[in-house]
Amino acid sequence: MRFILVMITLIIFITMSYADTKLIKHEDNEFGYSFLYPSDWTKKTKPVPSGKLVIVYSKTTPKLTCQVVATKLDYINSVDFITDYTKKNPLTKQSWYERFKPTSEVLNIIQNKQVMIAGIIAEQAVFENTNSVPHYGKLYGKYLANFMNTPGKTWNIMCSVMGISKEKVTNSYSLNGSRLKGILSTLKFN
Repeated sequence: MRFILVMITLIIFITMSYADTKLIKHEDNEFGYSFLYPSDWTKKTKPVPSGKLVIVYSKTTPKLTCQVVATKLDYINSVDFITDYTKKNPLTKQSWYERFKPTSEVLNIIQNKQVMIAGIIAEQAVFENTNSVPHYGKLYGKYLANFMNTPGKTWNIMCSVMGISKEKVTNSYSLNGSRLKGILSTLKFN
């Protein structure tokens, strides 16, 4: 019951947060999921090895982005196995660091925990990174990263704020973090 109340609250919050903006439903029948995103954002889809990437992003600066990478993982087909394995083998800050350090010049794992997303246990981390980008200089990012499995699929779901000013990125994440979490809260599996 508590989970349902939290979900209703988050959906109401995202609707109020985007009161001026209509929400669009992205639905993927191949991978069996959907989520809502603001109509003034851009959506792109492209294939990745054994799966698909869907990315939605704002036209604002710093840029707000959410991406879903779904890949097929045929050997995992039991929710009970997934739940049991994830609870017994939680990712640590060091695990997250090892996953993202190769793509970051500077990486700071702020928080990691296990959460429920659409009724499935997931690993979640909040982290910041810095990279040098040609013609821009330093690019800063603050991320809400989620890894999870469902029967036959694995998911990498990340929402972020990125920009060239660390201060503006940090401020934008503080202002828009609930919006990014709100988009994540609309994720549903068929």
